[in-house]
Amino acid sequence: MSLPTCNGKTILITGINGYIASRIGHDLLKRGYKIRGTSRSKPSTEALLNGAYNEFAGRVEMVAVPDMTVPGAFDEAVK
Repeated sequence: MSLPTCNGKTILITGINGYIASRIGHDLLKRGYKIRGTSRSKPSTEALLNGAYNEFAGRVEMVAVPDMTVPGAFDEAVK
């Protein structure tokens, strides 16, 4: 299977290592989007990066947001 052409658009998905968010992320990758996912820690996203998202490595970015109650917690993720 060849990868679809990247459309240059990036979508932020919070809680990327959850079941629903990870499935949405995979669908968006297959449609040519780039994704930026957030989770509480980067190590918790390793299974996705080494598994379902592996073929899309250049289109996936993960951002750790350890405590979403902190003001500005998502500032880095939305840049």
